[in-house]
Amino acid sequence: MRFLFLSLITVYNLSFAQAHLSSLEPLNLVECQKVSGDLKHVQWFSAPKIVDEDDEIISIEFYAFYGACNYEGKIYRKLNNPKMGTWAYDSLNWPWTYEPEIVLSQSSDILQKVNLTFNKNQVFKLGPEVSYVIAYLPNSNEQKFYWLLTLTEADQDTASQIVLTQFNDSL
Repeated sequence: MRFLFLSLITVYNLSFAQAHLSSLEPLNLVECQKVSGDLKHVQWFSAPKIVDEDDEIISIEFYAFYGACNYEGKIYRKLNNPKMGTWAYDSLNWPWTYEPEIVLSQSSDILQKVNLTFNKNQVFKLGPEVSYVIAYLPNSNEQKFYWLLTLTEADQDTASQIVLTQFNDSL
């Protein structure tokens, strides 16, 4: 009876995780590939969305998934004390760099909810469009993933726009 109960809990947790993944369309995927004889890590991220915006702030949310490839090219999943950092992409911003507030919350054992909150007066100080590099470190002993987040300020005709794309791992 105890085994049946634990099995039901496991099945429920797996179906909950799958429901999370299926609700995050479109997802960008990097599959297990051999690079110089080594299997790589994989990551997904959901399309970002603006969850809050007013005259002073813009808050963006997306989900990140992380996995690593075993020797058979299969993905096994793990998140272990993930960290994230951001910096302005445009070198003209240096040494002045406004950093958004970052909140990471583990949604499940495979998904990380990412919330970035920007002060609009600070982020759009140098112009109506700005780009930030986001570095995501899912585990302290493994490689970083880099994304480029581009924000465009709202004007009379259009709402604020956001675009999140993956960078090459070699930054």
